[in-house]
Amino acid sequence: MKRSYIVGGVVVAICVVAGGGYFYSNYAEEKVKEEIAKAEQKIKSLFKGLGPEFDEGETSLSYKVAGTGLSGKVDLENVVIKNTPNLESERRSISISKLLLSNIGDLLNIENAENFKAYTGRGGYIGFGHLRIKGIPIIKIDEAVEANPDKIVEALKIIAFSDFRIENLKIKEENKSPEQYIASFSIGKLDNNTLTDVTLKNLNFQERENKPKISVESVSLDKFVLPLVLEDEEKITRNVSDAFGLSALKVEKITFSEKESGVVQLGSLQLDVGRHNELINDVNLKLSGAEIPKSALLESGFIPEKILDTVNQNKLIFNASMSSVSDFSASTSSIEISANLEQLAKVGLNLTLGGISEDLIKKLGGSPDSGLLNEITKDITFKTIGFSFSNEGLTEIAFKLAEKENGLNRQQISEIVGVSIESNKNLDASQKAKIKTAIQTFIKSGQSLKLSINSKNPSGLTTDTILMSFLTGSLGDVLEFDVAAQ
Repeated sequence: MKRSYIVGGVVVAICVVAGGGYFYSNYAEEKVKEEIAKAEQKIKSLFKGLGPEFDEGETSLSYKVAGTGLSGKVDLENVVIKNTPNLESERRSISISKLLLSNIGDLLNIENAENFKAYTGRGGYIGFGHLRIKGIPIIKIDEAVEANPDKIVEALKIIAFSDFRIENLKIKEENKSPEQYIASFSIGKLDNNTLTDVTLKNLNFQERENKPKISVESVSLDKFVLPLVLEDEEKITRNVSDAFGLSALKVEKITFSEKESGVVQLGSLQLDVGRHNELINDVNLKLSGAEIPKSALLESGFIPEKILDTVNQNKLIFNASMSSVSDFSASTSSIEISANLEQLAKVGLNLTLGGISEDLIKKLGGSPDSGLLNEITKDITFKTIGFSFSNEGLTEIAFKLAEKENGLNRQQISEIVGVSIESNKNLDASQKAKIKTAIQTFIKSGQSLKLSINSKNPSGLTTDTILMSFLTGSLGDVLEFDVAAQ
């Protein structure tokens, strides 16, 4: 939070330092100096407002005018604002080696800012190699700050710009903290509190020297509505339920590294969001190429140790996906989830629900309490549920272990499963025969198995109906079972 506050303040300080640009269209060097002198107290006040430690000692501002030109172009060099506390180590300062400004009407362009560095004390700093940004409404921002000097966040609400790009961004909390780094960060536009075309490349983060390092090759998102602390609760809730306007997010090649486990590739993540009448009705999430150390799987106990012992690799590749599509005209929602641990197996789950309406989604987006949640979801029905399994080596391992550990071959396992199915009181004779044939086929081949359970009622079944049918042993009266195997 503190870091974000300082970064925000530094950005405002840059804008105000640069803001003199709108004063001096076609002005000569002396006029530029005169206008900056008029704004000097405001600049110093903003600098001191970054925090109490920025207000220690005297505050000074220095710069060199390297050139002026038509269309309000001003070229500044060696811009430095700093304080002079008793201890040199506690000094705070902001410096820019080169700052090229221009204006079009009331809009300010920072055409080039080079070698920016803000020292925040105790060895901490924020810096970048290059920055470009166009179309800042500097007069409106200045007027907003003037009207509410204690509410800079209010001024942030009216900030707009286009063609933003920053390179070699570096942030360090203090001497003992690792440096955080982003090679490039670009934004197509900020308008009406909404970012578009956001891209970040080569990110490196580490909280402390003894903590894991995380690096990301690239992050991109098409649109994002900024959350502001001064928004009312209703608007914040609406933004959250709308996923902040996001339609597409892609994070590529996430890497996690620490001394104990070494380097682990966490893969790539992609999210796509679709809408119907501003309501989210289509979500697709995909994770690919994630490495999971075998040691982590052993610790989790999710996969038996004897199975993992047969895998030669130290890391296994994990892929997963989730999709949810709602058709409000048909009052249905379909959910599909799949997970794949390469060299072992791929499993899938699909679910179709009924009773899904636009009104229901709106109510759920309002963060209802548990009582209201039960009320608005009581009419949701289950239409189908399915499970699938595809073998990539797991079944051979499992059957070999069963024979080695328990003395059971595939034929014996098939017979045991057959007896279990025959004794099930919730299935009729035809259902038992179908399930028995499919599972015994799977035991023999070990390749794939698909199971689906469908409601006999086209509208689906409520949870109360399913529970009552289970307790009375009459599931076969309300559900159809379908099993296929290869």
